[in-house]
Amino acid sequence: MAPSISKASQWLGPDGRDAGQEARLHLSLPGRGIKPLEREATLRADGYWHVPDVPIPYPGHWHMRIDAVTDFQKVTLEDDFDVPARPPGPRGLSFAP
Repeated sequence: MAPSISKASQWLGPDGRDAGQEARLHLSLPGRGIKPLEREATLRADGYWHVPDVPIPYPGHWHMRIDAVTDFQKVTLEDDFDVPARPPGPRGLSFAP
């Protein structure tokens, strides 16, 4: 199973109430020529923006951007992260006699 991203950050206004209107997640893997995959986030009752089950199918140096719109401004957060290659799994099962 490939790693995935499911929950983004929480944005709170100065009074502690949620100030976000919308948020979008953009993921790209420039080293493999994968253009940004864009997903809309949903604000849930827990106060967090969720982007369910965004698969990260390849290892490498990924770029992530989150665009959030509040009542007063557009906020863009960007960062890079590495997904390590996984060692190959077993090719079969062996049992002791």
